[in-house]
Amino acid sequence: MITINQVTDPQEIELLFEAYRAFYDQVPTEAARQFLHDRITQGESVALVMKDSGMPIGFVQLYPVFSSLQCQKAFILNDMYMTAAYRNKGLGEQLLQEVFRFAKAQGACYVTLETMPTNAPAKALYKKVGMVADMMQHYTKTL
Repeated sequence: MITINQVTDPQEIELLFEAYRAFYDQVPTEAARQFLHDRITQGESVALVMKDSGMPIGFVQLYPVFSSLQCQKAFILNDMYMTAAYRNKGLGEQLLQEVFRFAKAQGACYVTLETMPTNAPAKALYKKVGMVADMMQHYTKTL
């Protein structure tokens, strides 16, 4: 049975978080585990975990932000990962729909994310759930 719940104990998604980071060529570190733990326990992020019969198979991590133009809360969907064996089964769509329900219940005006231009499967999923690529150009300065 598939369930989706808000994470209260960061340990339940640590392995998924490490797999997500490995997808982006990051190695597991204690600092990464601590980062995840701090964001969730300090209320700086919200994570949702998808489980199959109690086993974590996917997660998302959302960071709250605020829109000065719309004068409302919004969310950045910063991290999303689904275990390989569960991909292409409609579960990513189900997880995103739960993200949208959660954000709406929190009074958010939008959920935004970014992905690599080459990540065609992710881009197809985002389009399928009604997300649109905006015309904004993001500028970043690494510090």
